[in-house]
Amino acid sequence: MKKFMKEFSDFLKQYNVIGLAVAIIIGGKLNQFVTSFVNDLLMPAIFQPVLSSNQFYPGCV
Repeated sequence: MKKFMKEFSDFLKQYNVIGLAVAIIIGGKLNQFVTSFVNDLLMPAIFQPVLSSNQFYPGCV
């Protein structure tokens, strides 16, 4: 069992598997952050003034 653990540890170090796993996790979280930022902050800030001016549909609301 010790030999297996040593070989597995060497494999992880040789191919930087841990670094790759960390990069994937950080990339996923960054994707969630950017999506949330755009949907919750950026898009309302851009579209709220345009939609509240009611210039596209003057007969509505």
